[in-house]
Amino acid sequence: SVDGALLRVASMSDDPEGRIVRYGYPRLPELVDSRTLTSYAYVIQKNEEIAEKYYDLIDQRKKLRRNDPRRTEINKAIDKIRALFKEKEQELISACPFVATTVSKAVVDKAIFSQKFDLVIFDEASMAYVPQIIFSAGLAEKRFCCLGDFRQLPAIVQDEDNTVLKRDIFDYVDITSAVENGNSHNWLVMLDTQYRMHPSIAEFVSAYMYEGILKSSDLIFEAKQTVADSAPNEKLPMSMIDLSGSYSVCIKTNDGSHINLMSAMICMRLAEMLIDQHEIGIITPYSAQSRLILAMIRDLQEREDKYRGLTTATVHQFQGSEKPVIIYDAVDCYRMLYPGMLLTSKENDTANRLFNVALTRTQGKFILVANMDFMMNKGLSQKLLFYKMMEHLKAGKAVVRGMDIYDEIASEENSIDEMFLGERDEEDSWYRYLCDIANAEHSIYIEIPGVLDEDEDALEQMADEIEKAVERGVRISVKLADNITIPEWLEPYSYKHKYVTTPITVIDEQVIWFGEPLSSADFLSGGNPILTEHFPCLRFVGNHTARLLRAVFEIPNMNRGDDRRGKVGRETDPRGAGDT
Repeated sequence: SVDGALLRVASMSDDPEGRIVRYGYPRLPELVDSRTLTSYAYVIQKNEEIAEKYYDLIDQRKKLRRNDPRRTEINKAIDKIRALFKEKEQELISACPFVATTVSKAVVDKAIFSQKFDLVIFDEASMAYVPQIIFSAGLAEKRFCCLGDFRQLPAIVQDEDNTVLKRDIFDYVDITSAVENGNSHNWLVMLDTQYRMHPSIAEFVSAYMYEGILKSSDLIFEAKQTVADSAPNEKLPMSMIDLSGSYSVCIKTNDGSHINLMSAMICMRLAEMLIDQHEIGIITPYSAQSRLILAMIRDLQEREDKYRGLTTATVHQFQGSEKPVIIYDAVDCYRMLYPGMLLTSKENDTANRLFNVALTRTQGKFILVANMDFMMNKGLSQKLLFYKMMEHLKAGKAVVRGMDIYDEIASEENSIDEMFLGERDEEDSWYRYLCDIANAEHSIYIEIPGVLDEDEDALEQMADEIEKAVERGVRISVKLADNITIPEWLEPYSYKHKYVTTPITVIDEQVIWFGEPLSSADFLSGGNPILTEHFPCLRFVGNHTARLLRAVFEIPNMNRGDDRRGKVGRETDPRGAGDT
């Protein structure tokens, strides 16, 4: 939000360079790449000869061994230049009429807290601790303004018993209670007309989060509808890809986060279809899922510049940002006993505030990716905004599920999409999979969580390609669930593991398949079978993604003679809660 605010001000200002600056470490590429809008880059630009000497010293140091005595002299010279840059940066900050920074920077950096400003504006105030806001108000000589939304994210408080820090500034000064009771407040200016979102999205959040008082400007419909008109789900500003009936698997990572490979790949397929027309944000409640999607984005960005317009983050990281298209990956589904607290917690209205933030980042088109049957079967509360959204989309016939998903977002036959999506029983899907096995150069890793489909002709084709791969020296490793029987020709390459969760194949540590080979796995939830009705197959290529999946699924390093069949990894339970 700091970066965004500064860019807006700079775009409307006629001030010369060096008068509007960002102090600290920006995230938006427009600022990272700017030579004038960050204080450090501006100082470097104004002292090019010193900067050239500085970078030359760094290059010299890189070429020296760590015990080379010349490093000491070079380090002293580097430190001296850094101190000079720091001094000039502080002089710039003191002279600038407009400085943008974070509160965490302001409370520790003398360049900020030693000054007084005519006006201090504190954005995203609902996320801040009250002491931080009081500190920031003390920097103002004439005026202090808080901007925020008490229906969006609160501050993160790890101490569950600390009720003081859990209160945001709106609650602290009784603005929240005044609004909820239909009253005004002396310190409140209500911004009740929005210009960001498609009016249909604003109408939904107004009804369920803002007591019906949020209105939309008459000027925005046409521009926002242009985005909503884009395929997939043409003309719909809000829609859902429902993964119900598929073997969409959610597992817990070692740090307690949640990850779902299939839903991540579906999100990337949606992004691929839209990226030529719009910038896109993919939002998820879970950090592990965000890291997986980020790895996929990095792989795409290294191949094509157009993917620079694709970003991902958790809900907390995305507050303050906005994009024409938002794809929301809910992640949770079977192998979880219940949806996680980030989707369901009612304490301090946390789940509703999280989903409200994700939804209201959208300018024109919001696509929800979730497993509706799982959510409903697990008793999701009807009071949750997430539940109301699913019911709203269902009533409006804006939910795409089952075989309709292939009609809406599947890859064309023989296409060369970055993110392939097809159905398991389609010849094109199986042909592509066999081609990847035929082209394998050094390794094929397969996880089989359930029985294989009994397609004898297809299995014979796969057996032939595996045999040829072995003759080429390709290493084969197949991890099986304890109770799974496989064809005899796969047994020499297989080992049993207590927990096998996801139907994946990784070839040459870069080609990733979900749903192949011929996955026919089902779920068991609460003792009752959940039969898989649809079998999507997805393909993605990327080293960053394969490296991350190797850590998540404990895939052996097959490049270095690490053949640990039958002994791979720790037998930790990645399921989290009890569904199998």
